[in-house]
Amino acid sequence: MQVTKTYQSAKISEEAVQSFEELNSCLKPKWRFVMYKQTEDEQHILPVYNEPASNDIKESHEKLLSMLPEQDPCYFAYNFVYQVQGGGKRNKIAFIRWVPDDLTRESLKESARIKMLAVTNGGALKKSFKATDCSIQANSVEDLAYTKLLEAVSRFEREPINFDWQG
Repeated sequence: MQVTKTYQSAKISEEAVQSFEELNSCLKPKWRFVMYKQTEDEQHILPVYNEPASNDIKESHEKLLSMLPEQDPCYFAYNFVYQVQGGGKRNKIAFIRWVPDDLTRESLKESARIKMLAVTNGGALKKSFKATDCSIQANSVEDLAYTKLLEAVSRFEREPINFDWQG
């Protein structure tokens, strides 16, 4: 008889939910983005880095890209700020699930397990946030280029987007 191992979503920590609420504050968000990872034992998801909202938009985006692990999945809640051509400033909360294409482990089966667990945990994390505007699956750095994210978060915008705005 073959025993099949079942997988459960990791538990979302209170700190993870709290950091998201601070990022999602309508009046004065505390964070530009928050990075989340699961613990080594795969039982919990915790915030591991908070980028202050007071930092420059483009510099914060570059920081996010520089933090992407090459061999581990992670998640970001990103308070993405942009401007429409009429001058109005907007912000949307993007949930980013980072699962690198070239993630490898000691076996193909283990690589697949880690990727599936990342998707499952990402769904549980997003569900616990309750207020994201868009969800992005990123498998390469190119998936998180600034203009690609801008197009994703603003896709339902009625006014044309100011792609030249620097914040």
